[in-house]
Amino acid sequence: MNLYWLSLNSRIQAMEFLPSSQTAAVTAVSAFVIFVFSLFFISTKVIRNRSKKRAAPEAGGAWPVIGHLHLLGGPEPAHRVLGNMADKYGPIFTVKMGVHQALVVSDWEIAKECLTTNDKVFANRPQTIAMELLGYNYSMIGFSPYGPFWRQARKISTLELLSNHRLEKFKHVRQSEMRISVKELYEVWSKNKSSGSNKVLVDMKRWFGDVTLNVILKLVVGKRLSDNDGWKEELAIYFEWSGKFLVSDALPFLRWLDIGGDEKSMKKLAKKFDAVAQEWLEEHKKKRASGEAREDEDFMDVMITILQDDPQLFPGRDADTVNKATCLTMILAASDTTTVTLTWVLTLLLNHPNVLKKAQQELDIHVGSERQVNESDIKNLVYLQAIIKETLRLYPAGPLSVPHESMEDCTVSGYHVPARTRLLVNLWRIQRDPAVWSDPCEFKPERFLTTHKDFDVRGNNHEYTPFSSGRRMCPGVSFALQVLQLTLASLIHGFDLETQSNEAVDISEGIGLTYNKLSTLSKKLYKKTSKKKLYSFVCTSRNRWRNWLPLIFNNCKPVVGEASVFPFQFVLFQVSSSFSQTTSSTKFDHSINKFTRSKVMQAIGSCPAVTAVSAFVIFVFSLFFISTKVIRNRSKKRAAPEAGGAWPVIGHLHLLGGPEPAHRVLGNMADKYGPIFTVKMGVHQALVVSDWEIAKECLTTNDKVFANRPQTIAMELLGYNYSMIGFSPYGPFWRQARKISTLELLSNHRLEKFKHVRQSEMRISVKELYEVWSKNKSSGSNKVLVDMKRWFGDVTLNVILKLVVGKRLSDNDGWKEELAIYFEWSGKFLVSDALPFLRWLDIGGDEKSMKKLAKKFDAVAQEWLEEHKKKRASGEAREDEDFMDVMITILQDDPQLFPGRDADTVNKATCLTMILAASDTTTVTLTWVLTLLLNHPNVLKKAQQELDIHVGSERQVNESDIKNLVYLQAIIKETLRLYPAGPLSVPHESMEDCTVSGYHVPARTRLLVNLWRIQRDPAVWSDPCEFKPERFLTTHKDFDVRGNNHEYTPFSSGRRMCPGVSFALQVLQLTLASLIHGFDLETQSNEAVDISEGIGLTYVKASPLEVLLSPRLSPSLYA
Repeated sequence: MNLYWLSLNSRIQAMEFLPSSQTAAVTAVSAFVIFVFSLFFISTKVIRNRSKKRAAPEAGGAWPVIGHLHLLGGPEPAHRVLGNMADKYGPIFTVKMGVHQALVVSDWEIAKECLTTNDKVFANRPQTIAMELLGYNYSMIGFSPYGPFWRQARKISTLELLSNHRLEKFKHVRQSEMRISVKELYEVWSKNKSSGSNKVLVDMKRWFGDVTLNVILKLVVGKRLSDNDGWKEELAIYFEWSGKFLVSDALPFLRWLDIGGDEKSMKKLAKKFDAVAQEWLEEHKKKRASGEAREDEDFMDVMITILQDDPQLFPGRDADTVNKATCLTMILAASDTTTVTLTWVLTLLLNHPNVLKKAQQELDIHVGSERQVNESDIKNLVYLQAIIKETLRLYPAGPLSVPHESMEDCTVSGYHVPARTRLLVNLWRIQRDPAVWSDPCEFKPERFLTTHKDFDVRGNNHEYTPFSSGRRMCPGVSFALQVLQLTLASLIHGFDLETQSNEAVDISEGIGLTYNKLSTLSKKLYKKTSKKKLYSFVCTSRNRWRNWLPLIFNNCKPVVGEASVFPFQFVLFQVSSSFSQTTSSTKFDHSINKFTRSKVMQAIGSCPAVTAVSAFVIFVFSLFFISTKVIRNRSKKRAAPEAGGAWPVIGHLHLLGGPEPAHRVLGNMADKYGPIFTVKMGVHQALVVSDWEIAKECLTTNDKVFANRPQTIAMELLGYNYSMIGFSPYGPFWRQARKISTLELLSNHRLEKFKHVRQSEMRISVKELYEVWSKNKSSGSNKVLVDMKRWFGDVTLNVILKLVVGKRLSDNDGWKEELAIYFEWSGKFLVSDALPFLRWLDIGGDEKSMKKLAKKFDAVAQEWLEEHKKKRASGEAREDEDFMDVMITILQDDPQLFPGRDADTVNKATCLTMILAASDTTTVTLTWVLTLLLNHPNVLKKAQQELDIHVGSERQVNESDIKNLVYLQAIIKETLRLYPAGPLSVPHESMEDCTVSGYHVPARTRLLVNLWRIQRDPAVWSDPCEFKPERFLTTHKDFDVRGNNHEYTPFSSGRRMCPGVSFALQVLQLTLASLIHGFDLETQSNEAVDISEGIGLTYVKASPLEVLLSPRLSPSLYA
């Protein structure tokens, strides 16, 4: 059946978010602000475009206002997205991140030019609101603007805090902390081992986090984590929020709005955690003032001494503030990145046990089994060093390095780069360059002992710069390597490690602050060193700290970030709660969930000021869109004409949301703009085709190009993440699902087996209709008024449910109501389908409702599936298998048929597709058939005469009779011509650029084939708007419904043609034949039936279809 998801009623909702002025005063103020902004915006754009300097190419796909942010917000990490862009646009190109332009470099020679020749130009850092509020107004060295303060702070960090001399003094601290951590790991093993196994499962990701954070805290402020510390929770929250990227970071003109209240929350957090840092500082000062001897100075002590010796070192800045900011920089920069790198190291070693074994052999040679590893041993562990180097090459902690910002205009690789352009160096791409690295994606530590033995991590080789290079290179390289090497050496020297069942560790990449591993790293370990005394130390017990989770990007999320000074650079941008949700493990929640979306919408609707702001924001979107359209260099490729009347941002949606159905609106546009033109549906472009020859070109010559489907939120949430065949993207899953549906479920052989089910259900339905007549007839009349629309719906649904899951509708079924709602919501078109950047708002709460409905109805489908499985397990013989039984058999016979997808999910999705696709469209078509017959009684009479001839009055209709009912078949065909269930067919989406009718069509363009217009083309059909079934017995007798004649394709054609054509025709023909054979039908007072068209999921009839009916056959035939 045709799947027509574009609900026009829902498109009207796309307009509901547009606010209206509430008062004249607000309107006047808004108009003035808009005028000033417009004047400024346009003038700056005009002046800017006067420059004739050659600019780097800009990547395609930018959206108005937000630029390319939406491309960085999918499931694929940003460095991979930008790497794919580099394949298309070259090693240097630009992207737009809101109002900011970023230069993306994916070639080591260009990166070298940026960070050597133009090193001073790119020495600045982009500014974020998080670092303004949480970073003591950019006093954290990694985030400070280039200037006197940064140079002085960098000098102190390099010479006084992170110098080799200072690190050597702190060596015993690192070794002590490492021994405590190894001891604690041993105690975990000792406590949890069982008599039957010497191995214990441990979450190593968490252990690495604890080790790293304790080492850095001990070095910086002389503390270790404990559950009794009041600042423990604040520290976790501070980590999370320091990398938060707010809406106003991309769109600064919205800052005054404080969307989601994030700025307010940050100020509160800054005050709270500053009190914690101040408490640490006061403790240090008191100890110094009391003359209390400190066995070992920490970084905070060193900073106090430096700042007291020279109070004017940082003029204009408070000494305590500088101290706190510098120490927090050390903690913030060193913790998570080290954990991430250690996690990847161990992952690679577990997936390459030969490398792990070789590293342990090296440790056995140089350390032995009589003692633990010391830092002095590291210089001899050359293979272990190579392992860490190789890990940093494959998985740099900051795959996009640390963003820089140009302070003035410059030239890079021959391109002009304006001042304030952000620089993203794609280390992930550069460090996998096949021109530099043989087998670039393979883990081969040996390369750093042979071909690349002279490559170090200190920025001297631009082919390999995991810590960046130039002025803003990480100053903590030495410290980073010390912690990494000592931690890894201590772990693999002290313990044997392996995965559960010796399976390879999942290396899926997560999306977050750093280059996270997506899955956990829980591994079995067991004691390696034979002497238990090596694990016994005098130490205080430590409660494990609950490691804070990296933030996960959801929607529209830039994954480039602010500076980290050591041990690694890492990505610090995280979209605010206005664009995404966070997964913090803390109970301190500053997300927009606290300021619920419903309250946001209430505020917008009730407050005049907010209304004015909304109007302003919408206008800004519009202005940006229009100006970029005008100023942007015109493509030389010939584009199809765009229909007039588009509004900014929403495009032509307002034209499709009126009382007239969309297919008629687009048909009227075709009269003006021709048989092929484009419309804008929010941010999406759609190609509208109203000519059968052009449609044929789209679905034959360009069939594969247009084989994809647009994605909707409804099908993401209700369709098992696009597992329903009709809505699945084109690819291996769809091809396999389509193959099964066509060959196993909807083949002529399978349908023939189910023939008795259809006939049985039809007889039951006819009997029920007779009983309605018998119950309601009166003595004065033999005719009863019946709602045929409802009867058609029940008949169709009962047939399809019986065939698919072996059930019939009943008032006692708890799932009956859910099924009806599921039908309705599956085709719902949300505001965020047209304007994805508004998805975070969840306007109207539709997403929340859909998630709830999906969960509810999935439980129903799962119950059906469990019933089928139980019957099969019990050996209960089934008289006739239904579709769900067939799917169970297929999926059990080949469990790898759909790799990466759960078999039960595929089964439920496929069966629900059958129900969803077959029910409403069939009901709609039957309603139109009967409407046309009632309005053309001569045709109805002729069809009944045909039935009387071929079936007679002594029995009911059988499916075997249909082949003889040629006039009835012609009636069905003519109805499908005039009223195709999906008048705009099923939308397609182009997967790549192509040419249609001489016009260039970009990738990701949606295709709407106006079947209603094509199938009423007067050049093909005489009297095209008249109901004349005879035409399919004469002039068009060779036309079928299977896509062979593009002038007539009610079930579409090509790869994505409806696979259930045969089944649809069987149900349509048998239902109509059974009805008009068994009953006489007429309208009340013999008036014509209203043929007004409704607006909805399918080509619905606007008014009810109440019909007077009376039996035509003997009562015994209805029993």
